[in-house]
Amino acid sequence: MCTDIQLKAHDKSVVVGRTMDFEIETQAALAIVKKGTKQNTTTPDGEKSLSWTTQYSYLGITAFNSPKYFIHSINEQGLIMAILWLPETQFPILKCSQYSNSIHITDLTGFILGSSTTITQVKQKLKKVHIWADKMPQLGNIIPPIHLVFHDKSGNSIVVEFIEGKMNIHKNIGIVTNSPSYDWHLTNLRNYMRLTNQDVESLDIEGKCLVAPGKGNGLFGMPGDFTPPSRFIRGYMLAQFVNKPQTVLDAIVSMSHILGNVTVPKGTSIHTENKEEMQNYTQWLCISDLHNMQFYIKNANSLGYIVIDLNKIWNISNSKLVKLAQIYSEAGLNITKLFE
Repeated sequence: MCTDIQLKAHDKSVVVGRTMDFEIETQAALAIVKKGTKQNTTTPDGEKSLSWTTQYSYLGITAFNSPKYFIHSINEQGLIMAILWLPETQFPILKCSQYSNSIHITDLTGFILGSSTTITQVKQKLKKVHIWADKMPQLGNIIPPIHLVFHDKSGNSIVVEFIEGKMNIHKNIGIVTNSPSYDWHLTNLRNYMRLTNQDVESLDIEGKCLVAPGKGNGLFGMPGDFTPPSRFIRGYMLAQFVNKPQTVLDAIVSMSHILGNVTVPKGTSIHTENKEEMQNYTQWLCISDLHNMQFYIKNANSLGYIVIDLNKIWNISNSKLVKLAQIYSEAGLNITKLFE
């Protein structure tokens, strides 16, 4: 589970916020891939397929202590690729004739962010390759059911889903969650067209004046649970009704408040699987300032965000995985040095 939201300020700056909600501990870490890095991918039968050299550096949040499992990444040109859960996902079953242009889903981050700057370029690249996936032991030996979200510096954004073996690309209206598919969420949004930020102060019923018990009744009926449809509606409505950010700083502050409304606290979403209690909760949140190239991140145990100045990390000669827990334990240091 996750929520991905975009805000645009009056000065045309773009801010993207995201939560990472999951029931399995992802062991999140930050990793940098430098431009000039040689990368490749494989076919479903294990043979070498495409290879490329990255033109742009990128920073990503990884999972399971692996530099291959990027969950949320941003390159030096302000292009973001986010991976979110979608149970309806069915990747295409490739024909042998498609193997030469095939790419494994875990290699897609480097393929796209390493050479793209705009959503137009992302679409072009996606249409030239055949994406496939296989089972992941870390997820219980299932094929990862995911969809993809891309944002560029201008605010253009798309959602990429694989439904019934077909790749579908949707224009992003500024909010993405999880199940069902994106077109369903757009249809469901029609059920909440009467929500408003305008309060009703009082109501006259047969000469009797009923006074509202408090403020905020214009959003009465907005769902408050943590299911993907409810987070979609809540995130969208809050993004629509917050005061229009004038500057990028205004947008960052507003984003932090909106993300707080879709964050899943520990203990509020529990189920039992194989007699074991599983807790789905928000493990980390991040906010990307695509104008100043600042990356804000905090984990479930933190009261505030730590900021990484992306302009200062692209020239690091060598980089390593930096666990989020390490960032917080050594927050008094120059965070850039943790990557060296």
